[in-house]
Parts: sequence; C-alpha cells; structure tokens
Amino acid sequence: MEYRNIISNLKLGNIESDNEIIELYQELMNVISGKTLTREAAAHLQKDYDDWEHQQIINSLYNVRAYGIDPLTIGTTFAVSCMSSYFAYQDITEGPRKNLEEELYKIDVQERESYNSLQTRLLNSSWRLMRQYKLPDGYRIVQESVNDLYRAVNDKDNKKRLNMLRALEDEFRIYPPYWVYRARSAEKAGNIQEVSKCYDEFDKVWRPILRNDPYKLEAEKFRVQEAMKSGKNSEALEHIAAVRENTPRSDWADNLFAGVAYFVLGDKQKGMNCVELNINFGAEKEISGAVLEQMHSGKINLATLPEELRKLVGLSALRMDTIEALANDGDLEAQLTLGKIYSDGGITFTLEKIYAAGEISSKDYAIALSLYEMAALRKPGEKIKADKVSVEIPKNEGSPIFMFGEKKFTAGGIVPKDYAEAVKWYTMAANKNDETAIFSLAGLYRQGGPNLESDYKTAAEWGKKLADKGNEAAILGIASLYLYGGPNLSQDSREAVNWYEKAAYNGSKTAQNALAEIYFYGGNNISQSYYTSYIWCCVAEMIEEHFMNGTDTALVTGAIIGGIGAVIGAPLLPLVAIGAIASGWLGGSAGEYTIKEQIEEAGIFNLAKLSDAEMSSAKIEAGKIMSEIERIIKQRQQ
Repeated sequence: MEYRNIISNLKLGNIESDNEIIELYQELMNVISGKTLTREAAAHLQKDYDDWEHQQIINSLYNVRAYGIDPLTIGTTFAVSCMSSYFAYQDITEGPRKNLEEELYKIDVQERESYNSLQTRLLNSSWRLMRQYKLPDGYRIVQESVNDLYRAVNDKDNKKRLNMLRALEDEFRIYPPYWVYRARSAEKAGNIQEVSKCYDEFDKVWRPILRNDPYKLEAEKFRVQEAMKSGKNSEALEHIAAVRENTPRSDWADNLFAGVAYFVLGDKQKGMNCVELNINFGAEKEISGAVLEQMHSGKINLATLPEELRKLVGLSALRMDTIEALANDGDLEAQLTLGKIYSDGGITFTLEKIYAAGEISSKDYAIALSLYEMAALRKPGEKIKADKVSVEIPKNEGSPIFMFGEKKFTAGGIVPKDYAEAVKWYTMAANKNDETAIFSLAGLYRQGGPNLESDYKTAAEWGKKLADKGNEAAILGIASLYLYGGPNLSQDSREAVNWYEKAAYNGSKTAQNALAEIYFYGGNNISQSYYTSYIWCCVAEMIEEHFMNGTDTALVTGAIIGGIGAVIGAPLLPLVAIGAIASGWLGGSAGEYTIKEQIEEAGIFNLAKLSDAEMSSAKIEAGKIMSEIERIIKQRQQ
C-alpha cells in the first residue's frame, strides 16, 4: 500500500532532477519492493476492505434514510461512508492490518540492517539537500519526531490522538499528510471547526507530487461536502473533479462517491460514468450495480436503496446496532439473526461465514468451535491448540486469533452467549408465527444456558405451537420432555405416549421405536406390556419395508430437524436428541439384542416374552395400525 502510493504514484516531472534524490528513490524502491504484499495477501486485504466498506455504506444509509432523501443528504451520506482504500487500510486495524503486519511483514536481521542503512542515508541526505536548495529549517525532521507522529496517528483514543497531533504541529506544519491525519482525528473527536482549519492549512502546503494523492483526495471530499451544505453547487462540482483526479480506478468507494455527488448535483451522465467504472473494471459490482440501476431510473431513492443493498450483500454486512434497530422495527430476518448470534455467541457466527466461504474445512470448523468453548476457562494471552487449529485468547478486550494451519483469522468482535437476549429476539419473531424462532425458543428453554434457567414447561408450550400444526419434529421433542420430566415439568410417561402416538400414526419410525421401548420397560404411570411393545416393533418393521425407497417420513422429519438445526444452531439439538431413550430409540435396540428379538426368544436362554398366539395377534394389530398410517399419509399428500 505505502509502496504503491509513494513509488508507483510519483509525478516525476514535478521532482527536482538531482542525482542524489534519484539515487535515494532507487534505493527506496529496492528496499521496499522486497516487502510488498504477495498476490494472495493483497487479495485477502482487498476482500476485507470491500466487506468493511459495504458495512460502512449500508449502515450509513439505514441510519439516515429516516431524515429525508434530498440531494444534500444523499451526497453527504456517501461522502461520509465512502472512504478511500488508503485510509480504510489504516482504519481496519483490529482485523486484516494487524494480521498482515504480524505475519507478512516479519523483518529478519538482514532486512533490518537495510532499513536502518536507508534511514540513515535519508536523514543525512535531507540535511544536505536542505542546505543545497536553501529550504527553511522547518523542513528538517528528526527520528524522534517521526516516532512520535507514528504513535499519535495509531493511538486508538480519538481525543488523545488529536491532542498528540496538536503537540506536533511545530515539527510537521509544512508536511501536508500531517494536516489530513489531524483533520480526520478532529472529525472523529467531533471538532468540525478544527477539521476545516486543518484542510485550510493542508491547501497552503500541498504540492502535486503524486498522481493519485490520497491526502488531497480526503481534502477534496471534505470540500465537496462543505460546498454542498452551503448550496455552492458549481464549487462542489470543481471539487468533485479534483476528487476524480486523485482517485485510482481500484478505489471503488471514492469512484462511487464521485458518481453519486455528480448525479445529485445534476450532472447525471458523469455520475453514471463514474459508477460504471467500478463495474467495467471489476472493482466492485454489488453496491455499484444497485446504485447504477437507480440512476438509470432517474433518481437515487434512499428509502429503498438500503434494502436493495442488503439483499445483495446479506444482513451480516450490518453492524450489531443497525441489526438491533431493524429488529426493533419488526424485521423478521434481523430478529432471527440476533437470536442466533446470542444463542451461539458471535464467534460462531463469524466462523460460520469463514466456513461457508470455503476457507476452512468442516473438521477445522468443528475443532475451532470446541477450542473457543475451552477458551472461557483459560487466562488471557494463552494459546490452545488441537491438530492444525489453534486459538489465541486476547490479553485485553478484542478478537481471538484463529490459526488454521498457516492461515490466520480474527473473530471480528466477540458477542458472548446470552440466552436471555436470544429469547428476547426470538420471541419477537415467534410472535409472528415463525417456525425457526419457535423451535429455537423451545430448544433454549429446554437446555438453559447463560442468563436463562432451563424450563421444560415453557419449552413444551412453545413446542406445542408447532406440534398443533402437525410438525413431527416438535411432537417428538414434546414427547421427550414429558418422558423424562425436568425443571418446572413433572415426568409423565402417559402424556409422552400420547405425543409419541401422534407422530407414530404420521409414520415416524422414531416414535414407533420409542413406544416399543416405553412399553417394554414400563414408565412412571405406564404399565409394562410386552404385547403392546411387540405391536409397535412390528409397525416399525413394516414402515421400514414399506418405505425402504427413502420415503420414510421419519427420514423426512430428520431432514427437517437437520435443516432447522443448521439455521438456529445447537440449542435445538438436545430437544430432539433427548427423544432417543437410553440405548435404543433411533435403532430400536435394547442392549445386545433388539427389543423385538428379545420378545421373540433370541439369546442364549431362548426365553420368549410372548406366546406364538400372542405374537400372531400382535402382528394383526400392527397390520391394522399400518393400514391407518397409510390412510393418514395418503390423505396428507392429497
């Protein structure tokens, strides 16, 4: 990034033809070129920048659309949210920049010597060149001042950073970049008057050294906003032209800003041309395409644009505060997303995105999740490793660093598990009869977790809302709750049997096996009955034979459960999995032999539980039940 902007971007015709200057630039090129980003690293950084910029733009649009859609609002919105790639690189400090600087910019001893040698040459030459060209003493800088400027620019506290930069004014007042850094700091600290003063000082000392000057670009974007606010449209157009002059084609965000500014000020064709550049050169297509489509319709509509962009880049592109605002406004997807984030924890949400993008294997994904759970028990600064995956816990508040072999990721911000918060958002969605939210609430109350006590009664109440609609997965879950009993719900085998029978008559082999096992052993208010157990064993066997081509509704139910589980995460799984009694619900087994085999006299002692006549009678009853199941299934399919 620095190499590209300093070396490749120079306007050589504006630089004094001095052999020493030429030699210095040649040496600078030789040293820095050895540490430029690899193609893979550059692509990774570009993706992070694109994601970050998408988030900035869409969040800004959501936040301002309630205040009107006049040209000034549209222009300033894009001005604030569209940041040049040069400065965005410096702002994304917690994610890609930190990773890249730690992993890709490791300096060995030989490199350090070459940097030190170059630094000494630069300082010595600067003194000689100052005397030769009779430059004022203000142009002289020392290493200590450079170090202080670096510390100031990189300080995370806005007010502290601004005060540090103010203290360095005497040493750097003639260097244009200083005023831009100070202006940006003043803006973040909320001091708009100082922002204007800084850009005024910048204009006094700026010289056209770079073809695409990122510092000049920031100053001109500020001038565009100020001119538009004052209604000076012709002046604003002049500054937009300067923005275009200093914007490289790859900087899609500022091309987008220039295009939107041109468009709302009346030069619609120039505006469309700017945005088309992003698409034609492949710099960015999602947001640019949506904006261009609105431009072709004749106007940019902030009332609809955020929703259009959200559909393109997804809800995950939004900040948590924006997602919460949408959820409070009744947005179903936002409510479900927040429920999932708080039930899984934000780290899970982020890792799923990495996994979905194909950047890590399913095995690494599973290991990473388990390591994250372990991290809660470790001290800050510790590292946990398993196979090719490791997690480093941050020493302070921040994002854990995940290593997958040689690849490194950060979590992008931690949202701790909070089941009470998850319940809050899921309840909003469940009140709209959303089945995913209802399933999630049943699972959360059944399991219990951070800030939420387990409550089987409430879990069953939510489950019944789906069970009453014939949802077999919910029926199985409710049956399991009554079978075992738990917090706020007494064990009731009779009620469990009632629910299992509903699923069994819908063709669920899982429910049929469950009934066979309940009657085989008996329950708290169910008498043991080998005869009834055998009936359900035979029904399950008939179902397997009848639907062996893969149409078993139990398998369909399993697909439903798996699909919902993939959407809402782990809290659902115990609700359904607890339906597998002891050793045999899903497989119909009890110990070494299946229940059916034990009843029929299998084993060393050949002790049959029923007579041949009883077993024949049970098979007839099973046949009747099977006929009823077929009738119900056919009726449901019509």
